Amino acid sequence: MAGRTEGRSYFFESRFDCISVGGDLFQVAVARIARFQELRGVTEGLVGAFELALHGMAG
Repeated sequence: MAGRTEGRSYFFESRFDCISVGGDLFQVAVARIARFQELRGVTEGLVGAFELALHGMAG
């Protein structure tokens, strides 16, 4: 019976650890998404410039 109670308290503690870690991961994910969108904007700009150059050479 004592083992069961210890297991349960450990379970709850680990759940709370997961919640706090989850909050950190959420912040990291938001930062990464923002960074990804910046990079995507740069990439789209480069692709657009490349397409213009191709059209310029073709035209």
